[in-house]
Amino acid sequence: MAFANIIKELRLKAGMTQDELGETLGITSQAISRWENGVATPDVPTITRLAYMFRVTSDYLLDIDSAHAELEIDEALKKIWNMRTREGVEELRVLAEKYPLHPRIMEIQHFFLHRLFRIEREEGNEKSARRHLSEALKLAEYLLEHAKTIKERSRAICDILPLYKDAGRKKQAQQLLEELTDYGTVREKAIIELYDGEEKVKLMQENLYSLIAQFEWEAYMLSLEDRITREEKIRMLENAFYVAETAMPEENPWFYSWQPLHIPWQLAKHYSMLGKNDEAIHWLEVMRDTALRDEFSGEQKFHMSSPLFTGFELKRYGHLWDAAWVLDVMGDGYFDNIRSDPRFAEVWEELEKSTVV
Repeated sequence: MAFANIIKELRLKAGMTQDELGETLGITSQAISRWENGVATPDVPTITRLAYMFRVTSDYLLDIDSAHAELEIDEALKKIWNMRTREGVEELRVLAEKYPLHPRIMEIQHFFLHRLFRIEREEGNEKSARRHLSEALKLAEYLLEHAKTIKERSRAICDILPLYKDAGRKKQAQQLLEELTDYGTVREKAIIELYDGEEKVKLMQENLYSLIAQFEWEAYMLSLEDRITREEKIRMLENAFYVAETAMPEENPWFYSWQPLHIPWQLAKHYSMLGKNDEAIHWLEVMRDTALRDEFSGEQKFHMSSPLFTGFELKRYGHLWDAAWVLDVMGDGYFDNIRSDPRFAEVWEELEKSTVV
């Protein structure tokens, strides 16, 4: 099929006019018309952008390695995720320009823009803050409108609710809430009231799990922008862990966090960076004991039956959280302060023995 026919078919399938496609690409509708009439063709960078805009493989339009481009996006997003907010926003603009309407880029972009809105609002830059909130809303609303599955739409709704809150659009937020029926939403409290006995306890535990995961996430977000000290973050994480340890089943340590061993790992490295050997070693021992439990068996222990998680978010990390993973993170520079401690070597040796086949 000629490029002229391909681009027209993709545009019509997406429900876009020539004007809308041209506006998205930053070119005139006349240029789009020339493509579709076979009079002209876009350059290679534009073809790459078109491929990602319409979610087809790049080589469907031109002989471009789409797998390589996707890898490029993955690497770029990993770097951006650890950037300061303003720097991340700018890098995301560049990435979005190259790969327009890419869902993962758009999702992280509106997240960073919302963070920037909150920072600027606290700094008193109200006009700039509202502009960034508006930009974030446009991205989030696009993802919501184009969600293809119930799960995608639920995720998009959860993402847009805090944006609507800050934009003063409470009525729209309440309308969207009516669609949510999974854990982590306001309906969960009502669902719990329908059950008794073990089923009620199980539902309460899963609901608490969501809250602990959110608590951990907020600690990360606050520390990322230097809103809290390392000591304050440690207190938040320890509180989250002890609440989980008290309320969750003893036989299921993976329930303690959104990723197993994640809270103990953060605590161990933060204490190590503060030079507090006893506390750092304690949390390394927690990691060791958890990783060496007899029932640990990779992905199997990460499955949850709640409608929100459906097992995927936890299962995808299943191959990582074992003795080999703990050894790997113990090799990080975070632990240089305590590496000479004999107890560090003891934990290392125990874990190393368990990985020998």
